[in-house]
Amino acid sequence: MGLILDLTFDSAWTGSKSVFLAARAAENASTGWLHFPPIHLSESILYPRVLPGVTRTNLNLMTNHVFVYEDATHANNLETVWGLINTAVDARGACYFAYYVPGNLLFLYPDDGNGAEAKSILLAGNRSLSNSQCTIVAAGAEVRKSGRQLILSLPILTLPPFDPAASPVQRGIWGAAKSLTSPAASSWRILDLYYD
Repeated sequence: MGLILDLTFDSAWTGSKSVFLAARAAENASTGWLHFPPIHLSESILYPRVLPGVTRTNLNLMTNHVFVYEDATHANNLETVWGLINTAVDARGACYFAYYVPGNLLFLYPDDGNGAEAKSILLAGNRSLSNSQCTIVAAGAEVRKSGRQLILSLPILTLPPFDPAASPVQRGIWGAAKSLTSPAASSWRILDLYYD
């Protein structure tokens, strides 16, 4: 059985929105609330920005994450781009990284989210960064620029939850960006959701 709804939203309600659905049978059996991939409502385009969606491809134990960031005029204007994997936009207890484009430096924030203590590596060679949530390796990482877009591909090993007997936890992948020409960074944007 399918249900098709034609919904119209207020023009001020834009950006990435979470979708939750539930179903109940006549005998009161329920699916409970299920979370689906976010929808992206059209909005005025503000730059820099992160494009919706993140491609994830399994590479043995690692998962390759591909993030796409965009500037209004050229990818060379992007200064710093961020990615965060957690249950909420919270640097604490997250796989939270920053890529400083001019220096080709990758930073990984520590477990407490303190950016002043983030460790960095040159995004080249075989070095890696780790915290309690993930390991990111430079080997296999790739940065490409194409016109206004910067495509950042990172092999990331997300570490198992603390309690393997616990129910699966839903995690989000968010991104943000800052250009050399803008005084502020973009807002965080939800890119993907998954269970681990």
